[in-house]
Amino acid sequence: MHAFVIHDFSTGRKLTPIERMTMATAVRDPKAAALLEKLGTRQETPHRLVAPMGMRIVATQARRLIRA
Repeated sequence: MHAFVIHDFSTGRKLTPIERMTMATAVRDPKAAALLEKLGTRQETPHRLVAPMGMRIVATQARRLIRA
């Protein structure tokens, strides 16, 4: 799965909305940043990080909307 993700990003395509939200969440949430780091450094597989990262994205985006 890591190879798929690496090859997919290496095409130079634009990020999907989910990928943009993931990056934005990692900027605002240190725990999300740690999860993204684990993915980028191949310490965890993408499959194992989908659920925890999804929860962080929802929580962070909800907090952002409430503050606005």
